[in-house]
Amino acid sequence: MITQLKSIVTSIEQLANEQMVTHKTRNLGNTDFSSAATLLTNNNFSIAKNCADPAKDCWKTSAEGTEKVTYRTISGTGNPSVSFSNPTVVLKNGAIISYQLTAVDAVYLWDGRFVIDVNGNDAPNIVGRDLFEISLSKTGNLQPHASFLDQYDLPACRGGQANTCFDIVLYRGWKMAY
Repeated sequence: MITQLKSIVTSIEQLANEQMVTHKTRNLGNTDFSSAATLLTNNNFSIAKNCADPAKDCWKTSAEGTEKVTYRTISGTGNPSVSFSNPTVVLKNGAIISYQLTAVDAVYLWDGRFVIDVNGNDAPNIVGRDLFEISLSKTGNLQPHASFLDQYDLPACRGGQANTCFDIVLYRGWKMAY
């Protein structure tokens, strides 16, 4: 799972750098990263499926019967703090990714968020195992959600915060140390 996550994250970082070179800018807000509609295309990703209704067609959290997928937390209690309604695609490698630009300010705020299930709808469908959330800064760098790892990060990850789980994996050398 970590190898697949690292591969996807590396691809996103490389795409961010390529976009800034192509568009001759230092701000992802001036590139395809400015909207999910321009970013989540075959020009930027190897896409197998575009999802008209992300929660039903890709994440399958609102599907019915045996098609329905339920995402869980590591602790087994509570609900994952992830949105399954943002524009989403399934990559040819089977991963599901969604993208949302949540804050834009030319000087300071810029938060492009990806939710990634590295193995698609296959089990285990657990935040911190195969489901993660990452953010990029306006300059294309991974943007941690916390300024440092502290005693609250492990419980937050175990409780379903996909962004905190990614922070832990990143800061612990691409290891699921929780």
